Amino acid sequence: MAEIIQNGRMSTGTFAGTVLAQSSATLGGQRHVFYLPQGPRPAPQYPAYGGILVNPFKGHGKIYAGDLIEHTLDGKCKLLKSYEVAATTATAEVKISSGACEQGEIFRHIPFVGDVLMVAPETLDGTGKAVAVTAVVKTFDSKGKQDGWKVTLSDALGSLNKGDVLVEASQAGSAVKAMVTNPNCYVEVDYDCPFVPSTGDEDFDGARYMLTPNMMRGVELAYIDRMQPLPDSIKKADKFKSGYAELIRL
Repeated sequence: MAEIIQNGRMSTGTFAGTVLAQSSATLGGQRHVFYLPQGPRPAPQYPAYGGILVNPFKGHGKIYAGDLIEHTLDGKCKLLKSYEVAATTATAEVKISSGACEQGEIFRHIPFVGDVLMVAPETLDGTGKAVAVTAVVKTFDSKGKQDGWKVTLSDALGSLNKGDVLVEASQAGSAVKAMVTNPNCYVEVDYDCPFVPSTGDEDFDGARYMLTPNMMRGVELAYIDRMQPLPDSIKKADKFKSGYAELIRL
């Protein structure tokens, strides 16, 4: 229905009758990301104002509860897009895991043609080689359930091992930073992104996504294996350490 609403230009013509707009979709499952200890839960806190998502998905995507956000006081939000390598490779073709559970639900960011990816730097503000995605094909397991995507890159990123984490880069290049270098917020619920986004301030035909994320105060705990793939630069940072190997502090 989102495509019909967005692409149906009602003002460009008339139909002297009745139009029945139809669409179908499948709702996914859910999983509990946050660890809830006994006792009162601290009330969440939000920035005084949210921001425009400056790096939306290039197609129909989804932001999941627990995903990390970089919020700045000029009213902008950057989503930490991250992807787990599913198989060892040294070529420009990379298999990315969908994080699908036994029932087949997918809980990972979808890669799109035009995305710019890099191996997650060792530090949050580190640099590395970043290349563009030129093709994306869904992959399926022996039972016919989607288990990931085969992504073709404009150039190889070197030797990649299963479990390595790729992140969105700020731009293509040989020594560039990641899109998100200061994750300071997170989202507490899922956000569906069904509309094709605008390409910039001069594009008035696409969607603009705006949200107000939760501020990180070090009082929320989340299960690492239920979150988006997290690079070591985050898992090993002092402010994210929880004292439990299974949990991260937000």
